[in-house]
Order: sequence, then C-alpha cells, then structure tokens
Amino acid sequence: MTRSAAAFLALLCLAAQAQAQVLPDFAGNWDGDGTLTRAGEPAQTFRCRLRIVPLDPREAQFVGRCVTAQGSQSVNYTLTERADGTLIATDRRPLPDTRPTELTGTASAGQLRFSGEDGAGVTLTRDGERLQFLIAGTDDAGPVRGEAVLHMRD
Repeated sequence: MTRSAAAFLALLCLAAQAQAQVLPDFAGNWDGDGTLTRAGEPAQTFRCRLRIVPLDPREAQFVGRCVTAQGSQSVNYTLTERADGTLIATDRRPLPDTRPTELTGTASAGQLRFSGEDGAGVTLTRDGERLQFLIAGTDDAGPVRGEAVLHMRD
C-alpha cells in the first residue's frame, strides 16, 4: 500500500469516528438522587428517574421525572443527533409558558448537553454505570441548580 493510500484510509477512519452516534451510549433506565438549590432556600433532596430509549442510531426518546419536597417536574423530549454532533431536543408535550419547545446543544463521547435561548439547560455525563445529571436555570426567585448521580437500573 502506498503512503498516500494509507494516509487516505487514516483520514476516512478519523472522519467515521467524528460522525459516530453518541445517543445509543445513553440508552437505559436511570435512577438516583442529588441536591437541588434555589435562590434564598436551603438545599433539598432532588430525586430523578430518566429513561432514554433509542428510536434509531441518531434519535432517542428522553423521558424523565424529578421530585423534591416542593413538587415534581416531568419531561418528554425527542433527542436528534446530527452528523456534526449538534443535538436537538424537541418537547413532545409542550405546555404553554412552562419550558421551551426546542433546545439545542452538542452530543460528544460521554456527554449530552442542551439548553434553551434563556441559557437554562441540561447536561448528562456518562461514566460507566453512572450518569451525572445536571439542570440549571432560573425561576421567579433567581438561579436554580439540580445535580444528581443516577445509576443504571433494570
């Protein structure tokens, strides 16, 4: 094999790696807890269950529910990963004035990150059987931040 042919094959391999799908790596049922902090309030326990179901290699359903002593919030997004690593999250159950109907972000090895125009967002970082779940945004009182470590469950 000539040098130029070997170099060409190496470039093809790198291009294929850059376009690898990330969403299937996050598939599963996840459960765990952490802490939610809101402006002017003591930290509280934040318990979450997430399910990520692949629809095809570049699309997955992201369904979840998180609860605190003050209430709960459910989400149901379709995640679409483009070949360039862009991630689009489309709300499957848009409710008026509660959350954006579309979020954008990035999908990279071990991490999904998406946010709305207001800067509020979600980050999922996978490390083996653990999933670090982070949400951040603001409400009427100020900044809100929730962090939980979730574990794969059957």
